[in-house]
Amino acid sequence: MCNLTNDDLLELDNDDFQIDDSFEELGGGFARTVYAIDKDRVAKVSNGMEGSWKQNRNEIRVWKKATDEQKEYLAPIIDGNDDVVIMRRCDELNDTDEIPANDVVQVLVDEFDLGDGDIFKDRRSWGKLNGKVVLVDYGLTNAIHKEHYEMDDTSNDDN
Repeated sequence: MCNLTNDDLLELDNDDFQIDDSFEELGGGFARTVYAIDKDRVAKVSNGMEGSWKQNRNEIRVWKKATDEQKEYLAPIIDGNDDVVIMRRCDELNDTDEIPANDVVQVLVDEFDLGDGDIFKDRRSWGKLNGKVVLVDYGLTNAIHKEHYEMDDTSNDDN
């Protein structure tokens, strides 16, 4: 079970942020949609699923608890809550060969229980900010994935 508390949130009020029709949808994943707010910021919006708000909350928790050295590998979070995370906008990473595989990133993965499959194999989890490669998607933990997204393999048994 993933233990996330209100202490893991930032100060953004739900009433303070609305998705504007002019925001460009950049993409997203199973649980969140990413919108460009402007040239410097994106909004990662929960789709309302139980696991999606936990991803937002966990991403904020990781940002708040990461060391300065670890933050060098994370796209900065500007603000956020369960519904939305406001993050610095990064350029896309074009090649998985650019993904850093070093001790700092491995400690991030281990310390925060991040899903290492996405982090080490999917270039979409990474971006470039001021020429430096940073992790842009660090909200999904192994615990959140197991609790909310793994299919129950026993339901497909023919026995």
